[in-house]
Amino acid sequence: MKLTAAELDALMLPDSDNRILLQLEASLQGLKEKPDWMLGSLFQLMERHADYDFGSPGGIVHFLEAYPRLEYETALIASLKRRPTTHTAWMLNRLINGTSDPARLALLDTMNQLCQAAQQDVREEARRFVAFHAKPRQ
Repeated sequence: MKLTAAELDALMLPDSDNRILLQLEASLQGLKEKPDWMLGSLFQLMERHADYDFGSPGGIVHFLEAYPRLEYETALIASLKRRPTTHTAWMLNRLINGTSDPARLALLDTMNQLCQAAQQDVREEARRFVAFHAKPRQ
């Protein structure tokens, strides 16, 4: 399965069948280069399918996390501003876990902003992560 930007932007994932996702993940694994356009397109796919189980973390997340850190972080935050999902909030939490201050504080601020998200499931997930990070670090 080789996708163009337009095809990826139009891709729909049926809830009852994960074959398309598995094919997409296999295609991503086979890529030698990471096209710039793919960052935004994959985040938009997650936004369109907010309730879809992309795995934990799943092939798409592994693919995205392999981009240069600043590019990945910028694209993730843009996605969270457009249409936060529980999966992208979880991805932000993964970033927070691997980040030191002062950059960590900015990411925590973004997570705090998600606590005001329109979708209840995103608010609850963000609050859970904020509470976790409020505990003293050991």
